Amino acid sequence: MFCLRNNKFIMCALVMFLAALLTAGCGGAQKPAEKAIDIRWSYDMPANGTMSVVPETFKKLVDEDPELKGKVNVKLYPASQLYKPAEALDAVARGDVEMISLANWYLAAISPKVTTFDLPFLFNDVNSMNKFLTSDLAKEIWQPLEQKGIVCVAAAVTGPYSIITGGREVILPGDAKGMKVRSLGDGSLIWLAVGASPVDLPAGDIFIAMQRGMIDAADIGPISVKERNLFEVTKYYLDTFIHSTVITQLANKKFLDGVPANLKGKIMQHLKTAEKKHHDVVAEASKKDVEEIKQKGGKVHVLTEAERQVWLEAAVSVHEKLGKNIGEDFLNKVKASQKK
Repeated sequence: MFCLRNNKFIMCALVMFLAALLTAGCGGAQKPAEKAIDIRWSYDMPANGTMSVVPETFKKLVDEDPELKGKVNVKLYPASQLYKPAEALDAVARGDVEMISLANWYLAAISPKVTTFDLPFLFNDVNSMNKFLTSDLAKEIWQPLEQKGIVCVAAAVTGPYSIITGGREVILPGDAKGMKVRSLGDGSLIWLAVGASPVDLPAGDIFIAMQRGMIDAADIGPISVKERNLFEVTKYYLDTFIHSTVITQLANKKFLDGVPANLKGKIMQHLKTAEKKHHDVVAEASKKDVEEIKQKGGKVHVLTEAERQVWLEAAVSVHEKLGKNIGEDFLNKVKASQKK
């Protein structure tokens, strides 16, 4: 009796063992699913704005890519929902967020070459500056960021910065003498050079400041003039390219290096597509918005070549001052690139 029961026990155990082997052979033992990659993207620009083109286009491309579906999730946080601009750089360096969008002047302490974009009349127009941003020479500007654990994956110009005024028209440098001009960072040095007084003021405060006579002029681009209705409190716009701001798209280096090669290739491809779209959108909007300034009753003056030469002479002292920090050799290479 004992033997019979013992044999039954052995038979049951053997059946269970064989069943387990059969199940494993049929694929019952599955590898755990790979965890999806989350890309949290923080930026201070409002959603659906001209300057939000890169993150929003990137998300759309990733969401529509069948090869990335379920593998990469892009989460956007516009209008400083996660971090203010002054906090964002440290956040992405720590890895608290995977990506950020940030204006170039926040990077000057890490890479002095960033100041290149503030040099007056260095670049001819939006297209030539965007072309420079995709060049090998521009990579030298972003390299110091990697020592802080940050990688610049895309960059685009916000548009041509020039001067819009209310009381009197500015065509030549001397016309701005004595004016209070809203301007930011090293871009304000050109106004000091021509005898004006720069006023550090957020773009959102320009309308009221101009309306109340707190400033006489603003150093700003046509896109902002249109989006902020500044033609309602101004009369004159100088249509030229004095300098510009660059919106950089920055990623945490450790995060990016850890993305599997096949996924990273697709991510970088979509980033470049989004970057190109921003280049095209800004170039087109800048032209269109100058025309709208005219339609709203603003007087627009396009610099002649002779007038531009007068401005170039006024800008020499600024180039000399900022060139020492940027590096004369690098600056000469940039100038040479603009003559081709």
